[in-house]
Amino acid sequence: MVVNRYVGFKEESSFGTEASVPMAFDMTDGISTMALDAPDDPNIAVPTLNRFQKRHVPGFYSPDGSMEHTIDINTIGWFLKWLLGGYKYTAGTEGGLNTHEFYSTQGMTLPTFTTRIGKDTFEHVMLGCVINNMELTIDKDLATAKTDLIAQKDKKATLRTTLTELDDTIYPIAFYNVNTTIAGVSVSQDVLSWKWTYKNGIKAEDGLGQGSRFPYSLNAKDGSTELAIKINDDGSEKLEAFWGNPTGPSNDPQALFAVQSIFDSGTFGNMHINFPRSYYTKAPTDIKEAEPRTPELGIGIEADEITLADSTTKVVSPVLITLQNKQPEYKLTA
Repeated sequence: MVVNRYVGFKEESSFGTEASVPMAFDMTDGISTMALDAPDDPNIAVPTLNRFQKRHVPGFYSPDGSMEHTIDINTIGWFLKWLLGGYKYTAGTEGGLNTHEFYSTQGMTLPTFTTRIGKDTFEHVMLGCVINNMELTIDKDLATAKTDLIAQKDKKATLRTTLTELDDTIYPIAFYNVNTTIAGVSVSQDVLSWKWTYKNGIKAEDGLGQGSRFPYSLNAKDGSTELAIKINDDGSEKLEAFWGNPTGPSNDPQALFAVQSIFDSGTFGNMHINFPRSYYTKAPTDIKEAEPRTPELGIGIEADEITLADSTTKVVSPVLITLQNKQPEYKLTA
C-alpha cells in the first residue's frame, strides 16, 4: 500500500551524496508540518532598457524551510547529532541503556543527511541537508521542535511503498515528563513553559562557487543559544540575580549558574540537557490587574570546558546533552 505523506531521514557519507533507502527512520505521525521546499524565484533577471523584464537566466539554487515535530527518546538523537555536530557513544551493558553525548564543536562542518518527503503523488528528495536552527519547546502538552533546514539541491522520485517504521510503543515526551533545576534548585513546580533556541548561523550563499549553481558546502558560522523559561514567581530572587546585587544593579558581573532539564521516558530512557555556564538576560517583574506574576526569564548561555562521561575527553561547548536509550550508535549504515 502506498503511503502518500511521510518524511524520512538518513545521514550521508559526504555532503550531497544521496543516502539510499531504507532510511534511518521515517515519520508519518509526530510531525505536523514539513515546509522544506524548492526556493522561490532562483533566477537572475537580465538588465534591459525596456520597462519590463524580457529575459532571465537560472541563478543560485538552495532549498530551505522548516518542520515542526514532537520529540521522542530515540529519534531526537539523530536531530541532536545533526544540529550540534559533536557526538560520543558509549555502549551499555547487555540489555541496558546506551549513552549518547552531544555537544557543540568548534569546527564549521556539520553532518549532512538526505530527506525524503512523500507529497501525495511524488517523493521530494532533498540532498545535502543541514540543520540551521532549532527551537525545542515544552508548553503544557508535548515537547516539540521547530527545525529550520537548508539543503544543497532537490530532485523528484517515486513514492515509496516500504517505510522504516518507528517503534509505536514509544510515545513523545510530555510536559509532565520534564523537570528543571536552576543553580541546583528545582523550579519544576513553577515552570509554565520552557524553550531552548540554538542557531548555527549558516548562510547558503556562502557556499557559492564557480562551476555550479548549487552550494559546494553549508558550513556553520557564529552560533548562538539561549533559554526562555516562563515561571510562576512572587518573589524578587530572580531580579536580584539579574542585578548581581540584592538591592539594585551592580557593577560586577552576575554570578553564573547551571541549568539542567531532565526528560524522562521511563524504561525507554532519559535525556539530560545541561547548560553549565548561564546568566539572566531578562528578569521582568511587570504586573497586570490582579493576575499572578508569570515572567518569562531570559537566560544567556556561554561556552565552557566540559568533561564527558569517560572522565578524559574535554570539549568546549555551551551545552552538553546526555541521552540514554536502547538505540545503537547514531551513525550511517548501509
